[in-house]
Amino acid sequence: MDTLRKMQAQGCGLGYPAHGIVIADLRAKIAGELAQKLRRERQVLKALVQNKLDKRGASQGGGNGSVTVQQLVAATYMEAVEAGFRELALEPFMDKVLRKLAEDSIVAFEVRRGVKKWFALEEFRTNSDYETS
Repeated sequence: MDTLRKMQAQGCGLGYPAHGIVIADLRAKIAGELAQKLRRERQVLKALVQNKLDKRGASQGGGNGSVTVQQLVAATYMEAVEAGFRELALEPFMDKVLRKLAEDSIVAFEVRRGVKKWFALEEFRTNSDYETS
C-alpha cells in the first residue's frame, strides 16, 4: 500500500503497466485499489476483534481470542467456498493480509504447540483507517 500511496502522490493521470492496456485514469485506479485493500484489512480485523470479544464473553475474561488462518477463513467465509479454493487461494491470501497487519502493529501471533495463531492488538484503535464499528 505504501507503493500505491507514493504513486498516488505523484498525481499522474495515465498509467503504463508492464503488460495490458494503458490505464486512462490512474488516480481512480489507485484510489480503487487502496480502498479494496483497506476493505479487506478491515474485514480481517473485524473478524479477529469479534472472535476476541466472543471468546472473552464465553470465558468471562482473559484470553486474546487467537485463531489459526484456517479458523479465520472459515469464520469469514463460512461454508460459502469449496475446500480446494479455501486451501489454495483464501488461506494464503488471508496469511498475506495478516502479515501486513502485523507489520503495521495491528495484529500479532503466538505459536502454541507448533501452531501459529493470530489475534488483534488493542493498540489498533489509534489508527482511524481500521475502525471496526
